[in-house]
Amino acid sequence: ELSRFRNHEAQAIGMYTARRQKHRRGHHPCNRHFEVYGTALLDLEQLMLRLKDILAWHDGPATRIVNIGSNDGISEDPLTTLLQLLPNAWAVAVERDPELCMQHRDNLPH
Repeated sequence: ELSRFRNHEAQAIGMYTARRQKHRRGHHPCNRHFEVYGTALLDLEQLMLRLKDILAWHDGPATRIVNIGSNDGISEDPLTTLLQLLPNAWAVAVERDPELCMQHRDNLPH
């Protein structure tokens, strides 16, 4: 299998690159994260705001968010900022702890 891949390596790499480009969003190279995101990498709230802009998320049902491990919806939750900025987005929160789940319902009743 390895020798077969090596014989068709250029074709395989071309197919991989084409598929990757087809599903890629934005125009930022993946190997220069700090240059692309700047100090947002150090601040989770800033990073989420930057991702919102890069991924062109809008306040409406077309924007969909699934928050697994949502905690209480506020503390230690990186999506809190997004949910506050996008109140009309379609969102599902999943929390395993029943007590935290109840707190989440009180904090973000959407």
